[in-house]
Amino acid sequence: MAKVLKARTNAAGLRVVTVYQSDAAPGVTDDASQDCVAGQTQFEVVDADGKVTARYLCTDATIGAAVWKKAELDDERKSVLFIEETVTFTGTGSKNLTEQLPARAIPLYGLINCETLVGCTTAVKLGLGTAGDPDGFARTAALTKNAKQTLGKGALCGAELAAATTIAVSSVDTNGAAAGTADSGTARVRVYYELYDNLPDA
Repeated sequence: MAKVLKARTNAAGLRVVTVYQSDAAPGVTDDASQDCVAGQTQFEVVDADGKVTARYLCTDATIGAAVWKKAELDDERKSVLFIEETVTFTGTGSKNLTEQLPARAIPLYGLINCETLVGCTTAVKLGLGTAGDPDGFARTAALTKNAKQTLGKGALCGAELAAATTIAVSSVDTNGAAAGTADSGTARVRVYYELYDNLPDA
């Protein structure tokens, strides 16, 4: 059973929930001992291609007696998801995140928080983007501890990706061009993106 974080859009706005994915429906032992929370934890059954074939919502997370309610699959459902990672700098111009943005994703915006002071050679900011556009999602205002880019909506945001895309955190100059190296410190970065489910078979 794989665990992923998703932020789903609903009538009340954006809300982050925990989603488990598996090739089988949840059972009574998929419960609080597995970090499931009633009313918040969702479970998606996926096929070999990763397509969601059924959704469940936890209505009771009692250990050994969990209850899951099957939900209707919408014909077209938009999910707002995110990739998040903490990056430690050791003297390189850029560091790739472990997880890629998937094909068909529509990047919405990026966030950067310097968790500690980031020491750089030549560079004056951090950019969140790709090799071709180092600050295409976001760029920091400063490199001091807890300096945040609260809402970066760069040039790469809003367009659907044709293929899976590697995200990088890079040392950049004041204009967002790659420059110098990030030699020390850590930053937590997040990229939000939209993804639409496929239409179900007739």
